Amino acid sequence: MKTLISFILLFIFSKNLSAQYVQMGNLNEFGKGNFYTHVKREVDAKRLIIEKIKLNGISPKKLEFYGGKSLYFASYYVNPLNTEFVYVINCLRTRNGWDIWFYYIENRYRYFYDVTEFDGRYPVVYDPAVLENRDITPTKN
Repeated sequence: MKTLISFILLFIFSKNLSAQYVQMGNLNEFGKGNFYTHVKREVDAKRLIIEKIKLNGISPKKLEFYGGKSLYFASYYVNPLNTEFVYVINCLRTRNGWDIWFYYIENRYRYFYDVTEFDGRYPVVYDPAVLENRDITPTKN
């Protein structure tokens, strides 16, 4: 009986570990499995993003940080154990530092916010149809 209960608890615990972000430390949680933090320095933003990617066992693709831009970092990682969900990480430069969001969301179209740069205003969007080149209908824009 103890073995059965141990197996069930292990299964439940391991399922949670593979479902959402883990080891997020003292970040602010908003919604289940989504996290947010604010840092004052660019070097801290970069360090924190790299650290959380590694701690969560996400296989990092080539990480691109955009120094001097309003959108400092934006990337996504499809959950290899459940492709219906995706990890999205965005880092936005603000007047007094950098805001970092770690989302765990359904693998479908999402609009996050607009970013203002020197040459215009751009929406930050996650769209698997565009990223995977499926179901794309050419449009004028």
